[in-house]
Order: sequence, then structure tokens, then C-alpha cells
Amino acid sequence: MSNVVKASLHNHSIYSGNSASQRCTLERMIEKAFDVDLQILAITDNNSDRSIDLILANSSKMKYSITDFDDRGIIINKKEHELCLIRGAEIFTDKGHILSIGHEGKMCFNKKHDLFDILGEIKDRGGLAIPAHILHTQIGGMKKETLLEIIDYIDAVETFNAYNIKVFPRMIDATRFNLLAKKFSQEYHIPGIASSDSHHIDQIDRAYVLFNKDKLNYSSGKKFVDSIRTSLQNNEFKNYESYVPKVEIMRWILSININPIKKVKNLTNLLRKELLGYFVN
Repeated sequence: MSNVVKASLHNHSIYSGNSASQRCTLERMIEKAFDVDLQILAITDNNSDRSIDLILANSSKMKYSITDFDDRGIIINKKEHELCLIRGAEIFTDKGHILSIGHEGKMCFNKKHDLFDILGEIKDRGGLAIPAHILHTQIGGMKKETLLEIIDYIDAVETFNAYNIKVFPRMIDATRFNLLAKKFSQEYHIPGIASSDSHHIDQIDRAYVLFNKDKLNYSSGKKFVDSIRTSLQNNEFKNYESYVPKVEIMRWILSININPIKKVKNLTNLLRKELLGYFVN
């Protein structure tokens, strides 16, 4: 594949409410994207798509040249490097988490949404609908029966999540959810993408999608998102996959700004859910 662009499509900033508060600022994420030579970055905060609006509101304070991309994203230039920052969100629904990428305008969010209402809104706004960390139900992944219900209304599924790591060999091993997701993608002929699901700036290039730049249309936000959709449909992409080291995940959990007792409870609950999932799935 010639003229390749790197697209990291699932990332969290401080506005997700669960990221290391001093590390995942929007400015730091943009700078890191330039450092690792990303050309496309979607910030998909939990039930929030305001990152684009916040960047535009503070554009005069930034050291980059910023161009509005008709409400679906922005183009950021740093010397010869161009970064397309796409509007996005990871939406918590009653059936699991789904990514909305490149939708037009700000969406209204609640604590829990009806899956079919959200799918309709993503479609109406022209966004990409991509269920996140599928089959890993302990962290909001959709069940197989739910995916089959909506398969005609989604653009892809997440088949590699960099956080699905092996915590304890033969005991707590979330890598199997990536294998199950790939099997689902292949069996039902739905595109499968790799993503970092980053919660720290150093993780945004752990996993990403490689597109052919010649197949992408940068003339407008709508045409750009539609060209990504077409590339996915035509299998004109590749995935780069690598896992987040377990020490980084533990560091992220411990860095969240909550009291120490709650941190221990969160870590214990995470391990308990993974252990339960090992026997349930």
C-alpha cells in the first residue's frame, strides 16, 4: 500500500473522566500525534464529543495553524506535517459501547443511551458507527447476539484493542477477546479495525489503521468521512497491532485522581471481572 496514512480512531482525553488528569490534555495529544507521525486522530471520549469545539475555542492560544473542517473535524498544521483531528465519542448504550466517528455537530449525551436510537442518530449525522472492544462484556463490549442485530447498521467492529492484554497467563487473558472479535469479523464479513483505546498520550499509536491517502477525499469533512467508510467497505486498509504493557495499565489505574481505597477497589474489581469473564466466555 503506497502513500499510507496512519489513523488512530479510539482515544481518550481528560474529558473522558477516567484518564490520567495531567497527561491526556488535548494539547499534549496533538503534540504526541505529530511526534509519532499520525495523520488522522479521533478523540473518542466517554459520552462526549466536545474536544473539537474546545480546541477551536482555544485556537488563538495554540502554536499550530488550525482550519475548521465543516464541523466534523479540524485540520492542524505543524510545518510540513498535517493532522486531521476527527470529531468522535465512545457512547455507552444499554447494549454496550459504540464509537461514533466523524459525525456532524455536537450530540446530546446521557448516562445510558438506547442502542438503536444512537445508531439512528449516528447515521443521520453521517458518522461511522463502530462497536468498541466487542465480546469483552466485562468492559462494555457487545454480545454476539447484539452485534448480529445491528450488523447492517454499523461500518466496522473493533477487532484489536490494545488494552485486551494478558494479565496472568492461563488465568486472566483478555487477548482472547481480540481473537474472538477477528473470528466474528471474518465469519460475518464486517470490517475489523485495530485501535489503541488510549488513556495516556504515550499509547495513541499502540494500534491504528493504515489507509491509502489516494483513496481519501480531503475536500470536505463529509467527503472525508465517507471516503474512510468506503475504504473500510472495500477492504482498502491494514491494521497495525501492539499491546499496551500491563505496567502502563496499572500505572493508569493508580494515577486516576481518586482516593487510595477506591483505587484498590477499582483494581480489585478489574481483576475480578477479568477472572469472571475467563469462565463465562
